[in-house]
Amino acid sequence: MNPATSPGRPELAGRSGRPVRFAVVGCGNIARTHAAALARLRELGDVELAAFVDVLPERALALGAQHGGPARTWAETLADDAVDAVTICTPSWTHAELALAALAAGKHVVVEKPMDADLEAARRLRDAARASDRVLAVISQHRFDPATEDAARILAEGGLGTLVLVEARVPWWRPQSYYDADPWRGTLAGDGGGALINQAIHTVDLMLALAGPVASVQAIATTRVHRIEVEDVIVASLRFASGALGTLSATTASAPGFPARLSLAGDGGALAIEGDALVLDERADGSRGAVAVPRLDAVAVAAGGSRSVSGAGAGAAAGRASGTGLAWGDAHERQLADAVAAIRGGVAPRSGGGEGYAALELVDAIYRAAREGRAIDLAP
Repeated sequence: MNPATSPGRPELAGRSGRPVRFAVVGCGNIARTHAAALARLRELGDVELAAFVDVLPERALALGAQHGGPARTWAETLADDAVDAVTICTPSWTHAELALAALAAGKHVVVEKPMDADLEAARRLRDAARASDRVLAVISQHRFDPATEDAARILAEGGLGTLVLVEARVPWWRPQSYYDADPWRGTLAGDGGGALINQAIHTVDLMLALAGPVASVQAIATTRVHRIEVEDVIVASLRFASGALGTLSATTASAPGFPARLSLAGDGGALAIEGDALVLDERADGSRGAVAVPRLDAVAVAAGGSRSVSGAGAGAAAGRASGTGLAWGDAHERQLADAVAAIRGGVAPRSGGGEGYAALELVDAIYRAAREGRAIDLAP
């Protein structure tokens, strides 16, 4: 179906040259990042902030006042043909339900990771988007980091030769207060799991983007430190469809928290992404690519109290002030710009329902392997 001529649907934003009009749905922590990124795109004339929606009206009013947009109810937002797209920043278990309602109302959808806490709900969302003429983008902002794009180019050019080993680790820290902040945090029903689905899913997504699909997994998980019903430590062994082997480890119990790292090794060379930077690019022929090693002296404190390192090893203020590289929110801005381009062009976004579902499907397989104590095969 041609998105530009679908009967009974609002005209695609951008076809008439006007900005894409977004509603921010859920006005908690991550919504601030989305709103700020959308506000920067508004400065370029690409976006308007049409509505802010939250079950707590005061939160919608506050974020709307900060960014110059009205607070609306969810029902008003769905019924308003002046709203082209929604970005869903609500708890994980609500993602698919809200996104499905938005698609049915003719809205384009950007949804935070994971697509949902439940794999079947995510499958319904993926399939509904495929049958729709609307765009569905799933936040996987690290796909838009320059380091990831450089690594993808190296792999596409055959720079690593035959891939043999993949190592992914996410040694992060979250204090108990992070889980205590909301009643759904750290619960199976609300979060869908622990460190893997909530913190490591970005690294899972990058691993799939760069190393290809996984054929089978084995795993073990435990809760070592936190008072939660889901895991705060998990380790998996992986066999990729290519024949490469890999490991994945994730935790929110490693104080004070360290950068995530994804390493890929082949018979022609190796590369590694740490934080948001390409920190290793070595080739068997002796050549070496340019790498940007993170500055570990510049440390940011994330919302949950986790130490993290950006592409330049700095947080938002330090990164921009020093001019050393990406700041927090820059990659979100790049992904939201990609969603706007997809909406305007009637094409698929770089990270859509298929990519979001694949990451969640692997996460689900790892959890099943840990629960059942056996290898789980994934469909090719």
